[in-house]
Amino acid sequence: MSSIKWWIAGDNIIKVWKACKGRTHIVEAATIRARMMTGKYILQTTRSRYNQYKVDATCPLCESMDEDMTHLLVVCTELHSIRSRNREKLRKAYDDEGTVCSVSDREWYYAILNGGEYISEDGELVRVCEAETFDILCSRMCYDLHVERDKAINMKFMNQAD
Repeated sequence: MSSIKWWIAGDNIIKVWKACKGRTHIVEAATIRARMMTGKYILQTTRSRYNQYKVDATCPLCESMDEDMTHLLVVCTELHSIRSRNREKLRKAYDDEGTVCSVSDREWYYAILNGGEYISEDGELVRVCEAETFDILCSRMCYDLHVERDKAINMKFMNQAD
């Protein structure tokens, strides 16, 4: 499933860049998040589809299911520690805004990509945070997951080569 289906159209892609304010490390993180938001981040399901299914779509980290954006952002057990650390920062940002943070995994997925708003289980748009801090934290989480995923895949292939 393409992440573009989960992206709330409008100003969100612009907000990603506005929050950067030219800071190189934040621009790098925002670049990864923007690729995820627009469906340009290459995952195993993408590789499989574009290689006429000659490439396995299974997550190379946990090897338990196909690697799509939901799997990367919410499900993969190998990325749990990165996700947990970042989710606590996001929860604090929610709490600082005075919002009770009791959202489902699906709503987290929306919020990470859309920086402060998500579609509730009832199908309603919920805006929980206007702060640029939240956008930066969402970009940072995407970047941390990207780096950890890349590191783990490289280690796995290095071990296979031995």
